[in-house]
Amino acid sequence: MSNASFCHAIDCDNLKGDPLEPYADISGTGVLVGFIGTAYLVLLLVTISYFLAFDPSENPFKNRITAHEGAENPHWKPNPIDKRLIAWLRKPSLLMPGTRERLRAAFDEVRISSNYCGKEIGTDITR
Repeated sequence: MSNASFCHAIDCDNLKGDPLEPYADISGTGVLVGFIGTAYLVLLLVTISYFLAFDPSENPFKNRITAHEGAENPHWKPNPIDKRLIAWLRKPSLLMPGTRERLRAAFDEVRISSNYCGKEIGTDITR
């Protein structure tokens, strides 16, 4: 049933026609700069947020409903590496506690708005 003449050998040295060109809308320098620039901006924001506004002693799961509703801190304790690193970096505390709270709120706002923008982009792509 198989026919050996169905698959012909291709000689790539004698190809005819125009050579393939990259599509500039998806492979140009601007696209690379846009994606890489955005990635580095996010990395910078996350790093600054970690060093200036992150509180390792705050329970990140405190707003979630858990099986141990009556327990004060069920099965959660802060990462000791985070606690020591943040304490060491913030030893000469240049920021007042109120400033740190405002920075945390600002970084939360940036995270929420960037999440919203990402959803908008995803919605526009599917239209």
